[in-house]
Amino acid sequence: MEQKEKSTDSRPSYLQIRYLLELDRIGNSRGFKLLIAEACGVSHVAVVKYLNSCRDSGDLTEDYRFTEKGRKKVEMYRHLIKDVEAYLYRIGSAEEEIPELLPRFMENIGYDVLERIIRNDQTIRHGNRASETPDVQQMLGGVLRKGTYQVGIALFRSDGGRVRYSMAHRGFRRPAELVIGEGNGWLVLTPCQMMARSRIDGELKEGRLGTLKYYREGRLTAAEETDGRIRIPLDACKVQKSGKGNIKAVIPVTVTCTVGNADMPESTAVLMFWM
Repeated sequence: MEQKEKSTDSRPSYLQIRYLLELDRIGNSRGFKLLIAEACGVSHVAVVKYLNSCRDSGDLTEDYRFTEKGRKKVEMYRHLIKDVEAYLYRIGSAEEEIPELLPRFMENIGYDVLERIIRNDQTIRHGNRASETPDVQQMLGGVLRKGTYQVGIALFRSDGGRVRYSMAHRGFRRPAELVIGEGNGWLVLTPCQMMARSRIDGELKEGRLGTLKYYREGRLTAAEETDGRIRIPLDACKVQKSGKGNIKAVIPVTVTCTVGNADMPESTAVLMFWM
């Protein structure tokens, strides 16, 4: 089945990155464009069109060899893919599910946000004024006692390579709550009415969160809602604790919103909370 590209004006799609990695692997030997197309499950035309655009932008020479500029880009993409794969594995994604999750993360969250998440994760793991343990409850137990704590929250999305607040960012009351119990813990969000601009007619209308799903063990799980409040288990969060005891976390989510009488399409976002 032929795969489809999902690109923006400012950055290549995951599939287009694969074209470049395949070109780097096999070189510009006879029939290389067709070989790249077969390896990536796309049409020959799609490969030719993108490689020609790379020639126009100065990343490839006329005979499809990498320029110095193009070589730096392809190495950056190669390292980013490896880092994202490693990150997905560390947060509990099943190894066989990572190839499916990888393009979703790279295209929907955005490279800049991913690089920040990965850099922060690597800093924590390498012990740069921070520590991390696999057991979230054990880690928080060294900082927080059982009880309810107020936390700041924000939801981000990538728009054409730029990081913006998600529409759902305004759909929750501040602050949110971090509830620590005996052997469990939850991030508790309270949805609220918001004013949002409809993507259908552009008018400012009253809106509300529709659904929220989070990634847990590599799978999307609908968040539990009780008495109008949404709960996300802490073991689904990438929680980090600094040497000074500050806590922050990242949770990849998907959200839908209702604006006026219209339901907005499901979109991918990154939910962050901190205290």
